[in-house]
Amino acid sequence: MEEFASHAQLSLFPSRQGGLKLPVKSAPEVPWDKEEDWAFVTDYPPKDWAGSGQGKQDQVVDWTESVQQAIDAGKSTVAFPPGPKYMIRGTVHIRGKVRRFLGLESEWANVINQQQRGQILVEDGDSPVVVWEQFKASYAGLLFTHIGKRTWVNRNNSYNQYTSITKMPGSGDLFLDDMCWGHLNIQGGNVWARQQNNEGTKVFTTKVLNDGGNLWILGFKTEDDAVLIHTRNGGRTEVLGGFIYANKANDPNKIMFLCEDSFMSFSVAEAVIRKQPFAPIRVRRGGEEKTLTHGNAYPRAGGSLVPLFVENPEN
Repeated sequence: MEEFASHAQLSLFPSRQGGLKLPVKSAPEVPWDKEEDWAFVTDYPPKDWAGSGQGKQDQVVDWTESVQQAIDAGKSTVAFPPGPKYMIRGTVHIRGKVRRFLGLESEWANVINQQQRGQILVEDGDSPVVVWEQFKASYAGLLFTHIGKRTWVNRNNSYNQYTSITKMPGSGDLFLDDMCWGHLNIQGGNVWARQQNNEGTKVFTTKVLNDGGNLWILGFKTEDDAVLIHTRNGGRTEVLGGFIYANKANDPNKIMFLCEDSFMSFSVAEAVIRKQPFAPIRVRRGGEEKTLTHGNAYPRAGGSLVPLFVENPEN
């Protein structure tokens, strides 16, 4: 079976039948390194860090220089042992021989002040693929920027509304597997995402911006008000399965998806608890704008059920 939808396809403009069917690709595997090829960030502690464990109250200090020293130590794995509350206030360059960053479920210190949010640049290096996994940074406010041409795999990480991931023009493929984060900015290229939990609108008014790229999502869950995905400049976005939790009532005119002279297909279900549902989609094509409002989609739990919406011009 090529495709199945439980209800008739919804569209606002004449569109092709069926979803976009973007190419599907799994994250590449990176071999595990031997112990002698691991560098531990705690081997390069900040001078003002008093240590942790054994009843000590851990200090929140800047680990930017320590992380960079571990990266530049010439090892292929950099590990973050649990214990310290890691914080980055400067800029960290992912480069050199490192191909895996292993968080070991370690925790990052809360940095809600936007002026103190650290920058992590994913640059080119010896390995064609770099992995960043198993980190907990709920309110750390990290700013990730993918600028290198190599593939970046970001998986099994828990962030929140203060963290953003930006994929710059010309950067390599990006994989987001089992993630919770605040904002994703795609400036071209390919992104494959599985099991995405997007929460919070305190910093970003749009959860995902697809600016001319290809975005494929399998499993998408959101909370709060905000445009969930804005696709523009010929971008292509496909969402296969989404749970839209309308649990806030700050914007009576909120919409789920905005598509501007681009391509999009999605399958989502909404649940509303404060009597303020989303309008499922707004499409702008060639200077004309149309909105699929609440009540014009199939009903579900006070909100909308959209088994399949397609914006894919026939010509």
